[in-house]
Amino acid sequence: MQTSDGGRSFEFLSWVTPEDGKSVAIMPQAVPLSRDTFVLAYRKIYKNHDGDDAIEIFRSEDRCRSWQFASIVTITKPHSNPPALVRLTDGRLCCAYGDRNDLKIKARWSEDEGQTWGPEVVVRDDYHQCHDRDIDLGYVSMVERTDGRLVAVYYWATEDLPEQHIAATIWES
Repeated sequence: MQTSDGGRSFEFLSWVTPEDGKSVAIMPQAVPLSRDTFVLAYRKIYKNHDGDDAIEIFRSEDRCRSWQFASIVTITKPHSNPPALVRLTDGRLCCAYGDRNDLKIKARWSEDEGQTWGPEVVVRDDYHQCHDRDIDLGYVSMVERTDGRLVAVYYWATEDLPEQHIAATIWES
């Protein structure tokens, strides 16, 4: 969708992912690489567990009028988590996400505009299940500070703060 009037109206541009009755693509985050080129990360979930859930990357080189599959950031087990995608001032991309299966916030970097992704880095790993044994964590939002450090904000629970709460981690990119 595109707006040219500050959000009062929207124009349909294109679908990002091909229609697929087996999976859904939800919770996207797009970043511009140039005036015409965009990269988008989203959470892919297979219905009936017919495939591997994932965080996938699609790319547009025509101002979001068409999209092509670029890469997979990570394969996730069922009950996956949406991505946070940031283009860093040095040109790299960083994608962060919560992993509810091993109870961690993780990130990966791409040095080639999302075509490939480097090794997974653990951003935080001290999650403690809430009193009701809930393991719902994550939904990361992320920005790069002017000093180049990254700030990831997400919801979390620890032994000292067992109720889910908003937490943040600041780290070097």
